[in-house]
Amino acid sequence: AAGAHAAERLAADGQLPRDAVARRHAAHCIHLARNAALDTTGPAHHREVDGPSPIDDVRAALAWALGGGDALLGAHLTLQAAPLFAARRLQREHAQCLERALSQLSEGATQDRLRLQLLIDWGQACLAEGECRQAMSAWRGGAELAHRLGDATAELAALQGMCEVHGMNAEPAVATATARRHEALARATADATALRVADRLLAWGLHLAGRHAEAMAHVTRALVPCPPTLRQARGGPRLA
Repeated sequence: AAGAHAAERLAADGQLPRDAVARRHAAHCIHLARNAALDTTGPAHHREVDGPSPIDDVRAALAWALGGGDALLGAHLTLQAAPLFAARRLQREHAQCLERALSQLSEGATQDRLRLQLLIDWGQACLAEGECRQAMSAWRGGAELAHRLGDATAELAALQGMCEVHGMNAEPAVATATARRHEALARATADATALRVADRLLAWGLHLAGRHAEAMAHVTRALVPCPPTLRQARGGPRLA
């Protein structure tokens, strides 16, 4: 955590007010996390051969920001740091940061977009740790907020998560109904990639319900590849 140490030295030397140093450090960590997320050349331990991991700097910055320093900056850093936490299988720690960030956002429409992304990511982090109840709560709230904001991409992501949790909980009827909602929205937005996701979700729900012939029809559709130009144009959205 060289950055955090340098920030402490600057504050201790009186060169800058402590909060100003911490704020600059947190902003720098957003940049570090964004660059780390763009580096997808291999496993995390291979990507870090040429330099130290930024995770400790990110932790220090989050401790300050979410500990009363700057809640808005902390929320943005929490989102940007998602790949860093995931690469190290630290989803539980990330889920805790997301929950803290959500609890500190002010009420009102001005931060609804940020709240929406936090809810989607919180659901993903909770599910990775097997916390299905919390994941469902996050995604249900995300689906409602996304619908209100007219954000189809986020709503599709939330519905997908809800459907997967219902399936894991052996609730085929609700899983299938949620998959139908996903399919209807994908059709309304003419999103070919989302339609294939819907087919996969429907296949799973129908299979769990014992409706195997119907499930197989959706499996067959899901396995038909998108045209190359469409795949390249739509390249997997983060929320999907």
